Amino acid sequence: MNSSLRYTDNQKFSIKASVLVARFKEGGVAFDLESRACCELNQTALLLLSLIDGNKSLKDVFHSFAKKCDQPEDVISNDFHRCFADLIKGGWVDVK
Repeated sequence: MNSSLRYTDNQKFSIKASVLVARFKEGGVAFDLESRACCELNQTALLLLSLIDGNKSLKDVFHSFAKKCDQPEDVISNDFHRCFADLIKGGWVDVK
């Protein structure tokens, strides 16, 4: 897995409680009620957020993402980790 994200296998991820996600035909938007930040989401980010349920580790989310995309893990690894890191850095996702 990508070395820029360093989490243990027992850490779980959830969408921040104050974040609302709306889906549209071509993408979506996330809005944080606390910070009032807003972020446009592409289909990749929407899929990734849909897999973050508070019960999965980074590895679990990655495997689910690869399966949903029907792509080999080595092909999508960099894009997945970049998107996941952006969601964490942006404060959209919490680490349990």
